[in-house]
Amino acid sequence: MQSNFDVFDHGDFGFAFNNRNFSDRVLRIYIYSESTQSPLAKVKTLYVSSAILAGRSPFFYKLFSNGMRESAQCHAILRINASEEVALMEVLKFMYSNSLTVTTSAAVLDVLIVADKFDVASCMRHCSRLLRNQREFDVFDHRMAVLDSSEDGCDHDDFGFTFNESNLFDRVLRMYIFSESTQAPSAARVKTLYISSAILGAKSPFFYKLFSNSTQCQATLQIKASDEAGVMELLKFMYSNSLTVTTAYAVFDVLMAAHKFDVASCMRHCCRLLSDPLIMTPEFALFYLDLPSTILTTEAFHPLTVAVRQFFAVHYKDITRFKDESCELPLDCVETLLASDDLQVVSEDEVFLFVVDWVRAHYDNMKDRRGIIRMRLGKYIRFPYMTHKGLWQAMCSDECDRCFVLGEVAEALLFKENELPVKRMRKDKYRRFVKRTAYRYRPLAFNKTWITLCISTMFIKFFVQIIKGHC
Repeated sequence: MQSNFDVFDHGDFGFAFNNRNFSDRVLRIYIYSESTQSPLAKVKTLYVSSAILAGRSPFFYKLFSNGMRESAQCHAILRINASEEVALMEVLKFMYSNSLTVTTSAAVLDVLIVADKFDVASCMRHCSRLLRNQREFDVFDHRMAVLDSSEDGCDHDDFGFTFNESNLFDRVLRMYIFSESTQAPSAARVKTLYISSAILGAKSPFFYKLFSNSTQCQATLQIKASDEAGVMELLKFMYSNSLTVTTAYAVFDVLMAAHKFDVASCMRHCCRLLSDPLIMTPEFALFYLDLPSTILTTEAFHPLTVAVRQFFAVHYKDITRFKDESCELPLDCVETLLASDDLQVVSEDEVFLFVVDWVRAHYDNMKDRRGIIRMRLGKYIRFPYMTHKGLWQAMCSDECDRCFVLGEVAEALLFKENELPVKRMRKDKYRRFVKRTAYRYRPLAFNKTWITLCISTMFIKFFVQIIKGHC
């Protein structure tokens, strides 16, 4: 089997899908109803080092890399069956100490299976050596199982003392352990498909590994009932490079299935479809941005995330017309919306009033409102293009931090007097001095008397804030 995963990306093998005559494997899909899923038995929390676990396992490397740094998360989640708990704990301990505490062949075999599941190659090799050195009474002499330095590289370091140590960790690993005693096998529907391992293995590292690790002619997948339609579309895509679904939510189901089974070509195709304005709707865009940050910050989803935010910038650019809907947008979308030069407003005063309305709708605490305007939204308000009345409102607004708004108004006045070296500013700051293209009324020029009055008032307010200790 070829290892080049994109070798079949441009061929149409739709005629061979689920065709017994063009297949070399039988794929059995066990579909479980969500209502009969195993109940949660317990949650176990461990303190782990992402460097140690990721250094030993591609699975944990991917788990800790997918958006945790960007989203400032420090915890990850594993879902396992109750029967895997003891073996997984042994695998985690091994990744720290390079040794096992179990001595029976059955227990070591359980550890080997879990190590294979979580892709811990060094533990798999160690378990294999233990099983080869099996002695009478099913007991091992661990002194006979010496790690092979030519294979394990730097795996000899013993970090056992740091395992589950609250003072020596950088991640929290939560294990959701499901009881298997109430699992009802009869609740599963079994769907049998005839597939080509060459086609599926070339499109997906997941299926490549699935078919490579066994010489059997059949393989098994277990999925939820809600995933069935997406998985079937995914399998058809791997043959034909096309989808039959057309709605945004259906395409998204396929995208999630492609992400789960590591089908990069299908993920790219789904992202392109969902980025099409003819498919994307405001409801779907909001649904998408409500997904966990670990998904939104994944590299494969980045083009779609950018497209969704741009969709909001275009769809809601007339914030006067869509005022209520715009006020319900999440913070990231509001930032994208306000950054647009094509925002359709009567004047920049409307942008300021919209920001005030938005923070009032989303934050009850006055300190939080001021913090969001100062740190996130204030930089998108183009104060130099506000009217006299608008600037005065900004200086008197309780929602704005006094020191922040006085500084912005001062910059606006200096800009009006051509006393500000705008062109030498950083690009991100320079954007605030660029006039939007769709103002319905051109901002009036400031007269000298008003500027003098405004500056005097600003100085008075500024010194009052200094006396109060707010600046």
